[in-house]
Amino acid sequence: MVRRSAGGVFISYSHRDREIVSAAARLLRSGGATVFQDIADIKAGTRWKAALFQALDQCERVMVFWSSAAASSEWVEREWRSALEANKKIVPMLLDDTPLPPPLSEFQGVPDMVEMLHSAMRLRAKDGGSRRETRLFAVIGSMGTLIVVMGVWMAAYLERSSGIDASRGATTEEAQTILGMSAYAWGLMGLLAILLVLALTLYGRARRGSERTSDEVDSPRSPEFSAIGNRFTRALFNEPPDAKS
Repeated sequence: MVRRSAGGVFISYSHRDREIVSAAARLLRSGGATVFQDIADIKAGTRWKAALFQALDQCERVMVFWSSAAASSEWVEREWRSALEANKKIVPMLLDDTPLPPPLSEFQGVPDMVEMLHSAMRLRAKDGGSRRETRLFAVIGSMGTLIVVMGVWMAAYLERSSGIDASRGATTEEAQTILGMSAYAWGLMGLLAILLVLALTLYGRARRGSERTSDEVDSPRSPEFSAIGNRFTRALFNEPPDAKS
């Protein structure tokens, strides 16, 4: 089995593909690989060019995330050409239909890795959607409680006002006060009802958004994500599916 900590993986990509590439980096780390990704591993104050080429020199494998954005990136080309010169193991990963340049097309990729990556992103998006739904349920519950409290308060107030009117008769001023307070209470309840409708609308949007890919959950802990990460990393390192990490 490949010693994953011996060299690690250098990720070459266009920053326009940052979302999906960052998801791939998390998968590799969850599978036990050492990963170099510029935005995560170059510290502030460091000479970034030197750090970049040092990591490229020390890595065992280079993953080239290829797309139309990567094809137009000067730095992606410099990285994969440097990897060629250093005789590194290069694994191209096609993010769209953009053809690989002839030198890169000679390297064998792993087609299933793309589907594994998209599966992991869907899983992360579902987890993120569940967390948003939980927060929205809490908001809706709070608003519902306020409406109930306001309803009880208004009922008690009107009952008390009716008692005053029955015992000694309400003056014009008192009647106007009672009418004004009732209108105020009803208006407040109407406002709360509008806020409740707004919360329900946001909840519906969150449910629809949970079906789209997202990069909001930074530290997935689910067994499903870990399993995909293991398969993803094994595929990169040419390990058999039943290999032990």
